[in-house]
This record gives sequence, structure tokens and C-alpha cells, in this order.
Amino acid sequence: PIPGKGLRRMLIEQGFRVLRIDEFKTSTWCLYCGEEKLEKFIDDNNPRPHRRAETPVIRSHAVLCFNNIKCIGRMIDYVTGWLCPRIIDRDLAACLNFRHIVDRLREHGSVSEHFMHPRRAGNVLAVAPDDGSPTRHQRTE
Repeated sequence: PIPGKGLRRMLIEQGFRVLRIDEFKTSTWCLYCGEEKLEKFIDDNNPRPHRRAETPVIRSHAVLCFNNIKCIGRMIDYVTGWLCPRIIDRDLAACLNFRHIVDRLREHGSVSEHFMHPRRAGNVLAVAPDDGSPTRHQRTE
């Protein structure tokens, strides 16, 4: 059994509207300028002991940096007075983008295209139903 499935079913039975959100690009999309500009920037020791000989240092996936010059998420360093990029946790970026997705669903009834998987030939994208049943991709000929 899937732990979230019972919780989803219980919430639906209590009258809540349940949305299943796809996590595609939510942790790499910039919240401020609307471009895919969040990038890894911290070098860290490789946590895999068997790979340390090949690559002793890797880029950390946990902390991201806004690397866009026009991004309004830039901050001024209070010591030097220079502009410096804003640093954000990957999980926080994903949560804030989830909120953006839910707000967009409430206002417009659809998800922004930059959070959707690219269309594949022969598949039709489907919206997750509210009743908790699985989403199906229909084949078009």
C-alpha cells in the first residue's frame, strides 16, 4: 500500500478537493524572473565512497543559486554593497512553485506550460482527477 493513497482517500471522503501535482521542473524554476535559471553552485565531497577515486568533489544538489542578471531575486550584500545572487534551498523552491501551480489552477483552471512535460507524439496530457483515481494517457491515432 502507498502511504499517501489512504490519506488522499480520507481527505476526499471528508469533502476536500485533492490535487495531485507533478513535480516536473519545480525545483529548478526561478520564482522571480520566470526562467529555468536555478543552478547548483556549491562543491561538496562525494558522499559515495566507491566513486571518490573518480570524482572526489561533486556539485551539491541541495542548495541553488539564482544565476540570472535580470532576476529581481538579487540582493545587495550589506558589507560590500555589491549585488549578489540569492541562494535558495531546492525544497523551498519546489514548495513555492507548488503554491504558484495551485494558485494558477484556482484562477485559470490550468497549469503553466513550463511546469508540464513536453508533449510526446501520440499521447494526450491529462489532468489528475479530483476523485483520487489514477490518471490515464490516451493513445491517439
